[in-house]
Amino acid sequence: MLFMNQTSFHQSLHVPIYPGEYTPMLHKEELNEELKLTREGTVVQPLVNVRDYHDCYTVEVCIPGLNREDFLLTVEDQTIYITVLHKEHSHHGSMKYQLHEFNYECFKREIILPDNADTELIKSHYSNGILHMHIPKSSKPIENISMDVVVY
Repeated sequence: MLFMNQTSFHQSLHVPIYPGEYTPMLHKEELNEELKLTREGTVVQPLVNVRDYHDCYTVEVCIPGLNREDFLLTVEDQTIYITVLHKEHSHHGSMKYQLHEFNYECFKREIILPDNADTELIKSHYSNGILHMHIPKSSKPIENISMDVVVY
């Protein structure tokens, strides 16, 4: 599995990455308000795989139909918080469904990692409907870390 270089950022709006800049589209205040709303067909917990390798953990989250800008990944201590706000600007409001079993417009998911996961070095990218994270293992105790993670 190929993971691109990633830069973590702390409370900044522009992070230089190659090529161009990453400008998060999500604001925490707006997310908190949207998470309070109920939506038809909302999937609260997307499916997650966490694999344990000898030198790292990998996390895969199945979330089809989004853009990388729709994600807000934050780490606090040994927990990854995945928050999504995806507002479609199409005719979605007037659309009638025959069957509507999933909706990834807005949700928050927590993934608790083992104590030896080095959450400061998380690499993350989104492709083909799967959010991929690579988290190296550490032989030293991990300090409590609080940061945002860029999704490539």
